Amino acid sequence: MNSTSAEIVKTYDWQCNDCKSCLVCQSKNDEDKIVICNHCDRGYHTFCCDPPLKHIPKGK
Repeated sequence: MNSTSAEIVKTYDWQCNDCKSCLVCQSKNDEDKIVICNHCDRGYHTFCCDPPLKHIPKGK
């Protein structure tokens, strides 16, 4: 995480990866479908993204 990302994370209640919920629907269900943004460190279900992601992206 770079310094810009660290500043963004300080603007909201941070969640560890084990506790992370989807920012859109607030659900922790379907944990295997939650992707974490490299920029803001928030979690999103692949199906809650707009447009929905068909697959979890590889790499970062």
